Amino acid sequence: MRGGLAVAALAVVAVGVIWASAGSEAVQPPPLGVDLHGDPLPAFARARLGRAALPYAMQGVAFLPDGQRVVCALDDGTWATLDLATGEYANVHQYHNPGDGAPGVGPRRRSLLDKIMGRSTTLSVENLHNVALAANGSRLAVARGASVFVHDVESGDVLVERRIRSGYAKNVVLGPNGRWLVLLEGGMGGSDLLIDVDGDLDDRRLDLTKSIGAAVTADGGLVAGVGSSFLLHDVEKEIDRISTDTLKFSRWGTALSADGTRAAYLRGKEVEVVMCDAVTGQELWTRSDLKTWRQVAFSPDGALLAVRNHVLDAATGETVHTIPSGAFGFSADGTRLAVGTPGNGVQVFDTRDWSQPFDLPKRGGHPKSVVKDIAFTADSSRVVTLTGLGALDEWDATDGRHLRHIDAKRDGFATALALSLSPEGERAIVLSRGTKTSDATLWGLADGAAIASTVGSVTGTYDVAFNGDEARLVTCEAEQDLVVVTIDPAGSSEVARLPGLGSKYAWTRFSPDGSMLWSRDATGMSLVRVADGSNVLPARFKANHADLSPDGEHIVAYTGMGLLAGPLADGAPEFELTVSDPSVGSSDIPMALSPGGRYLAVTAYTTRILELWAVGGRQRLARLDGHARAVKAMAFSPDGRTLATASNDGTVVLWDLTPFLDAEK
Repeated sequence: MRGGLAVAALAVVAVGVIWASAGSEAVQPPPLGVDLHGDPLPAFARARLGRAALPYAMQGVAFLPDGQRVVCALDDGTWATLDLATGEYANVHQYHNPGDGAPGVGPRRRSLLDKIMGRSTTLSVENLHNVALAANGSRLAVARGASVFVHDVESGDVLVERRIRSGYAKNVVLGPNGRWLVLLEGGMGGSDLLIDVDGDLDDRRLDLTKSIGAAVTADGGLVAGVGSSFLLHDVEKEIDRISTDTLKFSRWGTALSADGTRAAYLRGKEVEVVMCDAVTGQELWTRSDLKTWRQVAFSPDGALLAVRNHVLDAATGETVHTIPSGAFGFSADGTRLAVGTPGNGVQVFDTRDWSQPFDLPKRGGHPKSVVKDIAFTADSSRVVTLTGLGALDEWDATDGRHLRHIDAKRDGFATALALSLSPEGERAIVLSRGTKTSDATLWGLADGAAIASTVGSVTGTYDVAFNGDEARLVTCEAEQDLVVVTIDPAGSSEVARLPGLGSKYAWTRFSPDGSMLWSRDATGMSLVRVADGSNVLPARFKANHADLSPDGEHIVAYTGMGLLAGPLADGAPEFELTVSDPSVGSSDIPMALSPGGRYLAVTAYTTRILELWAVGGRQRLARLDGHARAVKAMAFSPDGRTLATASNDGTVVLWDLTPFLDAEK
């Protein structure tokens, strides 16, 4: 029914199949297929639900000169162009270092799916200190380790590559037209530079050693630096127009107007926005109520000043409009502002009319949130997914076709947590949580209508499940009793009350068929029959996390001995398999037993690597890799031949396990 939840990991994608064997002979992967979008599938994958998303936080956004595309730069070294008309990414690039640690390797061009499917096993991503885009989107600068690269965005060609002899590239800033690069060096012996990207002029050394942010005019004649002080340096005259040591603390951001007459910067722990005259240094206005950070930018005509979350009138400092908290960039004519949104989407505003922005979702089939739960229909033909924002989607389990979408988000309930399907596959229960209450709603999949709902408390509403045709919710009363109630159009009724098992600190989940309840507290774990309250496990069974096979006759548990799996006999589990690999270890690792308990699927804590084990044979059959980020949940199909895994990359992969099952027999 449900895998445990794992914390998201920001990981580099490796190969589709890392290792696979069954018995004495290796299972040979079939030819790679493609999903319905034409994207390559990993080996042994039957389908992909949704499209793989660009991972990691968005560091920079800028319009290309044509005004029809924006460049998005992410802090893992990925950058790509995004078409505003289609929402499609193109020309995806990523920075790498060789696996042997040899220095000096430049960027390597790869398609998005090459990145996601890991076409190279010898390269690994090196995290970036900073990325910077020219305001006109023509060039991109990347600082990573002791190297700095400047790209032509259209071609991807490297225009400048610079290695720092001492220290590291603390920050880089490009001028509005991309010609001038300000390099701020960190470490002992670091010196700041103004670099002519076109190579006509020699580097100019700057005394900005206290700065962590900078700005430069289009002609390279004026450079601003902000850190523990604010400096405004005239390059031609080699003098500081403004120098102040009163900042105490800075949040990176500074900007210069296109005509070089005004400078804006952020100062102080409370992040005050300061606008000053770039000639005299006189402060023109300040704002101390915005709680912004890092990025500051003038519009091309100098009329607007954008900071994180706000667009201000550059003349008065008054708020013109609020925007999402993300990287941003103005179009060359200043009529549009593109903002990176949480989840790596892009929102585009018209600066002449802020009332109707349009959204470009991140590249993914679940653009609003990651998948929280997965369930198969009884005939294994369909799979239903639930995202954290309440998107309920039904898919064909054979080829990944999207069949229908239901907006299952309930007003006042921010997060969807759990999903369960009825035996006939036509109804679904969704558990959601708000600030004060939780909601369990029964939905009809055919028409998308809410059939019934029941409200429980936030601290004591734990799970939902079907027991036969009966929809159930387990909740807690008075922080001591577990109460199981029905979810029915005629009204909820109490099924059972289990005294002493409820607590706001307890972990409680239904068994797959809804007939038993897991309850874990500081003293141990119980598996209690709803009908009579009897505990199936030995008293004070010590485990951090556990689950049952769909038939309820096999158990998998994460204990101090490792991950254990085997039949569940009367009063005592008979563990046949122990997985003690330290890479598989957490109280909430996603794991699932196949129907009949013969196979165990598990993923290591915070990783995307999937392992398939034969429980009775005590052997690992495969290690599979087909996601860009950590796996959050997993479920076997009722026939046991398909495994669905949901990831933070916004996709669900359907794995065809038939080759392993047939070879293992």
